[in-house]
Amino acid sequence: MATRNGDLIQFSKAKKIMAVVWLLFSAIIFTIFIILTITKFGEESQVAWNWLLPSILPTLSLIIGILVTDARSATSQEHKVNTFYYYLALGFSLFYLCLLLCLILFHGNFPIGIDEMFKRSNLFLAPIQGLVSAVIGIFYYKST
Repeated sequence: MATRNGDLIQFSKAKKIMAVVWLLFSAIIFTIFIILTITKFGEESQVAWNWLLPSILPTLSLIIGILVTDARSATSQEHKVNTFYYYLALGFSLFYLCLLLCLILFHGNFPIGIDEMFKRSNLFLAPIQGLVSAVIGIFYYKST
């Protein structure tokens, strides 16, 4: 539906899609990480998990918390959100999650050790994660 303010999407639908993206990518990443912990990381396992958990859990916890709050809420009013904010949040999320997945999948192709790869990747992952969180925050805030 087109409006003066741009196209709108049902906020409940947009939140569910965002949750599916984060839950699916997180499940894939955690599964790969568990396998790598058992087969490859060895003594670097603690370093690896210390890198992964802060990279995913804050945003994933926010999204799950909002889903739980929505499930407990008795409100029947349907909010909408501008598709620009939805696609911006979804795009930033997909970029960030794909970047994490690529770093994990191709960690063996880097000429540095796992520990050093995780340290160096934090130089660019932390600011990107901050942007992702900000954009997701705008997405949740801008529902009408």
